[in-house]
Amino acid sequence: MKEFDELRQTVHRLRAPGGCPWDRKQTHQSLRPFMLEEACEMMDAIDGPTEALQAELGDVLMQVVLHSEIAEETKAFDVRDVIQGLNDKLIRRHPHVFGDASAENADQALQTWNEQKKKEKQLKGEGVRLLDRIPKSMPSLERSTRVIEEVSKVGFQWPSATESFAKVREEFEELEEALVDLKTKPEAVAHEIGDMIFALCNLSYL
Repeated sequence: MKEFDELRQTVHRLRAPGGCPWDRKQTHQSLRPFMLEEACEMMDAIDGPTEALQAELGDVLMQVVLHSEIAEETKAFDVRDVIQGLNDKLIRRHPHVFGDASAENADQALQTWNEQKKKEKQLKGEGVRLLDRIPKSMPSLERSTRVIEEVSKVGFQWPSATESFAKVREEFEELEEALVDLKTKPEAVAHEIGDMIFALCNLSYL
């Protein structure tokens, strides 16, 4: 597509000698916070005017193209590989559209997707664990909620809000005890704060 090719050329020029010093300085690692920020801004724009959503989708696309350009410089892959890989995955994980499987509703379609993803991991020799689908880079509170959602599916959840609140109280008391040694054992306090926040997330989920 002409517009996409023009975008690739623009990003290539920004990264090339004589281009933008800021863009030339970036790495996959340094761009991490920007990818997260742009994704969050795009999510905010969903509830606003369509022009805002269009602009924010462009910012997210910029991150994809920039990462691909950085990878192409080391001959790891390029944006064509990214697109081809995505297209292949979409076809594999939608056998109810491109194959002989069937899915009568959205829940069945999601189940088919997850089953296919599990098969792919097994073929690669990767272990399939309960929390594998939750990104490690996800913001902490959101990740806590996702962890609770996943473990709840296998019955790891308090049976009532009363019992969950008792756990919150227990964690609060442990934090209060740890605060006595704040100056000498700050890591213990941080650990207890984490436990209490997770307990509150668990209570909020009920």
